[in-house]
Amino acid sequence: MGCSITSCLNIEDILATTYQQIRELMDVEVFAAGVQQPGQEHIDFRFSLAGNKCSEPFHLDMQEANHPAVQCILLQREICIHSVSGAETLEFKELQKMRLLQAESGATALPLRSALCVPLKLKNNRRGVLCLYSSNSHAYQHFDVAMLQILAGYVAVALDNAEAYLQLQKAQQQLALKHQGLENAYRSLEEVSLTDPLTGLRNRRFLQQQLDADIAITMRQHEEWKKAGNTPQAPDIDLVFFLVDIDHFKAVNDQYGHAAGDMVLIQMRDRLEKVFRESDYLVRWGGEEFLVVARATSRTKAEQLAERIRHTISGTPFALGGERYLSKTCSVGFTCFPFLPEHPGFMSWQQTVEIADHGLYTAKRSGRDAWVGLHGTESTVIEGGPEQLIASVAKTLESGGLRLSSSIPLPSLQLASPAQACNELPSPCASHEDANVLPNSHLDGLNPCERRTVGRTTHSLTVPLEVIK
Repeated sequence: MGCSITSCLNIEDILATTYQQIRELMDVEVFAAGVQQPGQEHIDFRFSLAGNKCSEPFHLDMQEANHPAVQCILLQREICIHSVSGAETLEFKELQKMRLLQAESGATALPLRSALCVPLKLKNNRRGVLCLYSSNSHAYQHFDVAMLQILAGYVAVALDNAEAYLQLQKAQQQLALKHQGLENAYRSLEEVSLTDPLTGLRNRRFLQQQLDADIAITMRQHEEWKKAGNTPQAPDIDLVFFLVDIDHFKAVNDQYGHAAGDMVLIQMRDRLEKVFRESDYLVRWGGEEFLVVARATSRTKAEQLAERIRHTISGTPFALGGERYLSKTCSVGFTCFPFLPEHPGFMSWQQTVEIADHGLYTAKRSGRDAWVGLHGTESTVIEGGPEQLIASVAKTLESGGLRLSSSIPLPSLQLASPAQACNELPSPCASHEDANVLPNSHLDGLNPCERRTVGRTTHSLTVPLEVIK
């Protein structure tokens, strides 16, 4: 009997089980259980039945001193009323007000004549009461009082357990909310740490965290292609690295101010987003330089993408505010990963970016507003490792170990490396007067996903050319 009561952790289940136990042992037509919390001036009856019909929760004011439930809590002892002759007796008139005396049909009040209330000894300064009512006179004797006291002991333990469990659930919910708040704050901080605050593009830290997974997938796909033997290479399994640098950007800050320079950088983001897919990585690499990683892309599309970048940047002037517009161009260097499809692990992605950097500086040294790509060939020597190749790009080109592609005619190309200073070159600044707003109609109908080459011829080189050192 006690186990069935104390095994419940829900208050309604505890009292429903108690009511079933009491009905088997005693004469009861109205049953109610109430708890007074510390500091409250009323008893909270969350569970009550009249004629086997559940009533809604209600409160009983502690000022009703003649009510047997109030007397029981105040005196902390059982209150037993054996016989009541009239329905207007104060104790039962209050019950009528609480809608406990409605018959199952809800039409007439039960003629209650006996009452038994037993205190519940609860923890944490809470006080409770179990109330039984019967329409029979002398319904409750000493045996019934003793039995209800025993049951009240079990009920008190069960209610304390249920209260503790409820508090535990609330604490867990609060802890979960705090944990979720910390998770959200951490994610927000992490997002901030991975994002460039001016342009909203990703930063170097993001690329360092994310790119290893892409590299692993690409290398696995190329290894599977090698194992398959003489089969055509699967499309769209390469990564293409583009370094994009705004030409003469310092002149923008010097002539128009840093606010205008910031506007150009922000518009660079918008234009790059028109060229590339959402799944590609757009990174502000530093200053006016951007790194784009075209993921799951065929290396055969690299030149088309490079030309589209160049065309999109130079095709429309940048708005500087106040009806001011400025035409700008960019230089692009690119290469593909794996650098050598037959040897996917030959070069790391960081070294691949270094190769793209050589292409970028060659484009700048050769007049800017251009793109230059460097590619491995079947003649690329791998014995010396990627470090030797990077250190001797010019010699490797001369030996046919590298292929160069560019939007610039080959005779005009002048090789350069990141170590060579670009400030040796003239840096003309396009003025406001020279900047004419160009129509955007020449871009109509170009789908970024189609990535078609616009405007320029690709020039490819695998033979020696003049090298400026």
